[in-house]
Amino acid sequence: AEPQAERGLRAQINVSVKHPIPVEANEHGLYGLEHTHVITGDIEKAVDFYVNVMGFDLTSPIRDIGQDGPMNEMLGFGGKASFRTAMIAIPGGATYGRHRVGIEFWEVPSVPLDKTLYNAPAMNLQGKGYNAYRVNDLEAVVAKLREAGLRFVSKPVYLNSEVSGIYAIDHDGQLLEIDQFPTRANEVYEGPSN
Repeated sequence: AEPQAERGLRAQINVSVKHPIPVEANEHGLYGLEHTHVITGDIEKAVDFYVNVMGFDLTSPIRDIGQDGPMNEMLGFGGKASFRTAMIAIPGGATYGRHRVGIEFWEVPSVPLDKTLYNAPAMNLQGKGYNAYRVNDLEAVVAKLREAGLRFVSKPVYLNSEVSGIYAIDHDGQLLEIDQFPTRANEVYEGPSN
């Protein structure tokens, strides 16, 4: 029998993501954020967490792509690495055109995994990044993340009666900024004008 988590992931694979056609780049040649990237030690666990706990959409199922020449070159592994990959779409609206930002997961089992970030995610590592997510109920999300076994940098921080946040640490050591602040009546995102 197929585990429940895998059945849940398979049910969400058919989510369509409409890519923008046509879209204009800004004066510097940029369209917008396409996707972020996480190197993971366990791609099944990472995808399960983001899809089944965080509510993201699986847009490309976990695939074993073997020794992919272009990816070896782009990531600097010198042709030695084999890859497993998956893509999810972040909830919310489009960042440009109709495009939703994704997170691309890569598991590279043939190359030793550096666990510096996993072991010390709050270190001041040059070049380290994280994603920030806006939620409507910080306490409920924190409880869900605790239940999923995540660690936290601190307790929730309250800037005032309406604005609060916390940094969680996912299963790969990736920091997640979780923020709650109110949605104002008639709040509309308007992209920058060209």
